[in-house]
Amino acid sequence: MIENYRMLTAGGVCLFLSMLFGLSFPHSSPFGELLLRAVGIPTYSNMDTETGIHFAGLTSFFLLLAGLFFVNHSLNKYNGRAVLTALAAVFLLPSALVSAYQATFATGIYGVSYEKDWSECLYEYVEEEQAASIECIIPLKNNGWGETEFEITFVEPSFRDQEMPTYSLLNETGPHIIELYPGENRLIRIKDTVNISAAEDFYQWSQSNYIDVNIKDDRGRERRL
Repeated sequence: MIENYRMLTAGGVCLFLSMLFGLSFPHSSPFGELLLRAVGIPTYSNMDTETGIHFAGLTSFFLLLAGLFFVNHSLNKYNGRAVLTALAAVFLLPSALVSAYQATFATGIYGVSYEKDWSECLYEYVEEEQAASIECIIPLKNNGWGETEFEITFVEPSFRDQEMPTYSLLNETGPHIIELYPGENRLIRIKDTVNISAAEDFYQWSQSNYIDVNIKDDRGRERRL
């Protein structure tokens, strides 16, 4: 069935690297982005707004195509099944491995998962108080086998005008300490009012979703979610 072991090995390496580039653990950014930043390569063609060509994703895609090509040409039968199996493994295996690790070996903040799609922050300027009323909802789950405690901070996109922050103003009212028991799945609700009378420019109202947060424990370990 295997016609060329070298091509099969090359295909396996390419598929592994493709999965590695797309793996989003322990941070929300794929490992490919972290690797490109480490060697000084921009992750997007337009880094000011983080839009355009996503070089990490493009690299992962080409590695996937190369891996499937090598796997297909290394076999003399069952090529279609092998290609479909490899394709499914690339897309399903990374998230399955992360879930398995968090449920078995992960401790502390490494066992925390974040349903980012369900996150939301509301910002409203209260003229009478010259302050911003801010409320954020962050869904977190402790998949680990031990209790964990950490500080949560809010991060706004780097391309947003930092002279006019919104929900990241909540960091001024911190530290916000979160405690999660094993298996606990909770909507973390943080609400506070921040005085912005000294600000020259500010938003009157804002609603944000898909919120970036950082969590950090008392041992200095940090994850960007």
